[in-house]
Amino acid sequence: MNAFFNVLLIILFLWLSIGWFLSPYLLGQEGEIAMEKLEDVKEIAVKMGVFFLILPIFLLCLSLFLSKKIKNAEFYDICEVCGRRIKKSYVVCPYCLTVRERVITSLQREHGN
Repeated sequence: MNAFFNVLLIILFLWLSIGWFLSPYLLGQEGEIAMEKLEDVKEIAVKMGVFFLILPIFLLCLSLFLSKKIKNAEFYDICEVCGRRIKKSYVVCPYCLTVRERVITSLQREHGN
């Protein structure tokens, strides 16, 4: 669901940027605004177009970074003694060889001992 929402936001912002980039051209073709105001409109439209072009790139990078961080947090834990990252399923830390009490107590609860 989260990835689908991110894709929709990225498409929306890209569509908005295309609209902002094309708006001065379309307004100039219709002749609805005076030519002296067209330069001001072009300047604002380019700024908004760049903003809505950079925003989806930032959102994409942020979502990729956060998804990797969440994925790593699900499978790893920190050893209480040495402070290194180890898998949650390990009963003994492979670095300092200490027995992890939290894993043992959770295993005992699962098996009813």
